[in-house]
Amino acid sequence: MRSFALLSCVPVLILGLVSSAVWAQEAGPARGPGEGASASDAGGAALESEVSPAELALADTDEVYELDNTVVEATRNDTAFGEAASSISLITAERIERQQDRQVQDVLRGVPGLDVVRGGGLGQQVSVFMRGAKSEHTLVLMDGLELNDPSGPTRAFDFAHLSTENIDRIEVMRGPQSTLWGSDAMGGVINIVTNEGSGEPRFRVGAEGGSFYTAREWGSFSGGAGMFDFSANVSRVDSKGIDATADGGDRDPYASTNGSFRLGVEPTERFGVDLSFRAQDSLTELDGAGTDDPDAELDERRLYFRAAPRLTLLDGDWEQTLNMGVTDYDRESINTGFDNAFDGRFYTVDWQHKLTMLEGHTIIGGYEYEHERFDQQNISPQSAGLHSVYLQDTVRPLEPLSVTVGLRHNEHENFGGETTYRAAAAYRIERTGTKLRASYGTGFKAPSLTQLYGFGGNTSLGAETSDGVDAGFDQSLFSDALTVSATWFYNDFDDMIVYAGGFPGGQNENVETARTQGIETSLRWRVGPNVRTRLSYTYTDVDADSRGLFIRRAPHKVGAGVSYRFAQGRGQLGMNLSYVGERQDTNFSTFPASPVTLDDYTLVDITASFDVTQYARVFGRVENVLDEEYQEIFAFNAPSIGAYGGLEFTF
Repeated sequence: MRSFALLSCVPVLILGLVSSAVWAQEAGPARGPGEGASASDAGGAALESEVSPAELALADTDEVYELDNTVVEATRNDTAFGEAASSISLITAERIERQQDRQVQDVLRGVPGLDVVRGGGLGQQVSVFMRGAKSEHTLVLMDGLELNDPSGPTRAFDFAHLSTENIDRIEVMRGPQSTLWGSDAMGGVINIVTNEGSGEPRFRVGAEGGSFYTAREWGSFSGGAGMFDFSANVSRVDSKGIDATADGGDRDPYASTNGSFRLGVEPTERFGVDLSFRAQDSLTELDGAGTDDPDAELDERRLYFRAAPRLTLLDGDWEQTLNMGVTDYDRESINTGFDNAFDGRFYTVDWQHKLTMLEGHTIIGGYEYEHERFDQQNISPQSAGLHSVYLQDTVRPLEPLSVTVGLRHNEHENFGGETTYRAAAAYRIERTGTKLRASYGTGFKAPSLTQLYGFGGNTSLGAETSDGVDAGFDQSLFSDALTVSATWFYNDFDDMIVYAGGFPGGQNENVETARTQGIETSLRWRVGPNVRTRLSYTYTDVDADSRGLFIRRAPHKVGAGVSYRFAQGRGQLGMNLSYVGERQDTNFSTFPASPVTLDDYTLVDITASFDVTQYARVFGRVENVLDEEYQEIFAFNAPSIGAYGGLEFTF
C-alpha cells in the first residue's frame, strides 16, 4: 500500500518538473476547459467565458440550466446541456466541493431516479440502481472509458472506492443508452469527466479528520500553456470504520490511495491527443450478514488508462477520435482457509467519426471493439469479444426542434448478434422558457464472463434486452430564478439472467421479465443573490412479480438542499436532506432466503466553509445530524452521526 502511494505521486512530480518548461514555451494561449475534443462545436464554450467566478460560485451547479452551453459528453455528440433530449443531471466540481462530497457515491445520492445502496461503512460494496433497473444495467464511464468490472459476477461497477478528487463534473443520463454505448447501458449511463487543467500552474493541498478515526489527505497540481494542459491528483483515506453488524463485533477498518492525472497535447488546430490515467489501491475488512468476521479482508487494485488522438479535416466538418482504453481489476479475497484471487481486464478500441458537412445534420458513426478477460484462482481463464457498429443523426427540421435517431448492431463472440435503436426529440419554446422532451430506445446487456463460465455458468445464455420510454418538460420562471422539471418513465425488461434450478446443481438462465415505471420531479429556486434551494421527488414502481428480484429499490425518495453565502461570498453554509421510504430486501442467512422490509429513514447533513485568505480555506460538516439508525442492506448497519473538519491551501 505504501509503495503504491509513492508510485501514485510520480505523475504529480513529473508534471511539476516539466511544467516550468511548458510554461516558458508560451507557444500560444492556454486551452480552456471547454476547448479541444470536448467542445468542438459552437455549443461547447468554456464555463469561464460565460459566467464570472463569483456568479459560478453562487450558482446552484447541481443542475444550473442558465449554463445551457455546458457540453454533455455522454451524448457522444458534445450536446449543449440545454439542448439535450435525454433526461440528464449535471453535477459540477463546484457543487461537489460545496457539499464536501468525498466519494462519487455521495454525489449520486442526490440525483433523481437513482438508488444508492452501501452494505455498511467506508469501503463496503456500493450499488447504484437507475430507474429500478439492476446495478449491472448502469454503464459507468470516465472520460468515455468504460469502468464496469469484468471480474465481477454481473459486470456491475462498485462505487466503494471512487473518490471525487480531480473530477470536473458528473453526467447522469437516464434511460436505455445501448445505441450509443452498447452493453451495460440498459438503465442509463454515468459519465465522470476529469479536470483538463488551464491557466497558470495551481497547487492545492488539504487534509481533514473526524469521526470513526477517519483521516484524509490530498494534493493536486494543474495548469496549461501553449499546446499542453494537465491535471494530477493524489489522495489517501484511512478509517477505523464502524461495526456493520448487530452483534457488537469489531470495527471494519478501511484504507485507500487514489492517484490520477490527465494530459492534453494539441500541437495544431487539427490534431490533438488526450491521455488520462487513474489508479486505486484499497484494503477493506469485511463482515458477514449480521455476524462479525475479523479475518475477512478484500485487497483490491484498480487501474484505468485512456489514450484518445483526434484529427479534424474538411475545415472542421469531419472530426475523428480514436479512443483506446484499458480497465484492469486485481482483487484478493482474504479469509482463513478461503483465500481467492480475481483478475479482470477490459480492452476497448472505438473509432468515432463526427460529420457536420450536411446543413442541419450532425452525424455520429463508428466502429467499436471490446475484449474482456477474467482469471480466477483454480479456474481456467476466460475471455470474450464484442464487435459493434453504430450510426446516429441529430437534425433540426425547425429551429426550436431537435430530433436524434440512432442504430447500433452488436456481434458477440458467444451468443451472436443484437441490434438496438433509439429516437429522441426536444422542443424549446423560448418565449415561455419551456423545453419539452421525449425518447424511446431499446437496450441489451451481454452475459458476464462469470454468468457464462463461472458458478452456475451457462454458455447458451443470450443477451438481456429492454425497451424504455420517457417524456418530460423543463420550465423556467421568473427570469430563470425558478426551474421546475418532471419526467415520466417506463421500462420493460426481457430475458433477464437469474440462477435457476435450485442449489446446488442449478445454472444461470434467461427466464425473467420485469417492468418498472415512475416519475422524477425536481425544483430549483434562486431565492436571492446568496440563497439557493433545491427539492426533488422520485416515485419508482416495480411490477409485483419482480419485487423479489428487484430488491432495495425505494418506491418513494425525497431530496432537498439549501445553501447560503455570506461575507461577500467568502463563507458558506449548507444543509441537505434525503428521505428514503420503505423497501423490500431479502434475508440470505436463512434457507430458503426469506423476504424482509427495511424501514424508511431520513438523513440530514450540515456543511460550512470559510475562505480565511485567498490561499486558505477552513471547512467542516456533520453527517447524519439526527443520528438516524438505518440499514441500506438487511443486517448491515449504516454509520451514525459523524463530524469532520479540515483545512485546504491553494497556491
